[in-house]
Amino acid sequence: MTWDKALEVGKDAPLALISIPGVYAAPEIERALDAGKHVFCFSDNVSIEDEARLKNLAHEKGLLLMGPDCGTGVANGIPLAFANRTRRGEIGIVGASGTGIQEVATTIHKLGGGVTNAIGTGGRDLKAAVDGTTLKDGVALLDQDLPVKVIVVISKPPAKEVRDSVMDLLRAAHKPVVVVFMGERLGHHEEGLYQAYTLEETASNQRRWQKNCRCQTLSWRKVKRTSRLTTPGGPWLMKRPR
Repeated sequence: MTWDKALEVGKDAPLALISIPGVYAAPEIERALDAGKHVFCFSDNVSIEDEARLKNLAHEKGLLLMGPDCGTGVANGIPLAFANRTRRGEIGIVGASGTGIQEVATTIHKLGGGVTNAIGTGGRDLKAAVDGTTLKDGVALLDQDLPVKVIVVISKPPAKEVRDSVMDLLRAAHKPVVVVFMGERLGHHEEGLYQAYTLEETASNQRRWQKNCRCQTLSWRKVKRTSRLTTPGGPWLMKRPR
């Protein structure tokens, strides 16, 4: 099937999943973004320069680029790439670690909770060259996605300048946030922001925050991280087949 035929058949699909050799991935990601699609890119071996450029392009268009090298995600309960079957719930995850997302999601399931939306970013998103673009946009969108009551953020330790801007964004969120930068002790907890040390601690503490949610009712269609983020919809709007 050609790309044009795929766009014709999937004209109503909000997301394109790309899994091809990385040397060929960047042009196809750009074509999908130009077609107005969010992109989940399983391919690796995409240059970090292309990743930064394409994530900025996605941001400018009000879209999400998950990846490159994004291994897992959940869109309105629908698994993307490698994912575990867990119950739907009021937890939203944004993660720069696919295994971290899976471990936290399955632990939440075991504790009786559920995850409806999990946005993978790819492992390099919080490097200085990429500036956490997808993670920041993902947090902003989950903060404005009404069914989500608690946001979980997972990453390996980010570049310092990216870490500072991410933490500022999390402090400004309207919903409780549990954050773990794996292997980094973040120190004291703050109102509405629990800084965990392990993935197990991350999963267990989201339940406490969920019970004490200080959420505000927002229209995520109107409130964005920046004025450029004008997403009219998102992959989490996909409907599960009946």
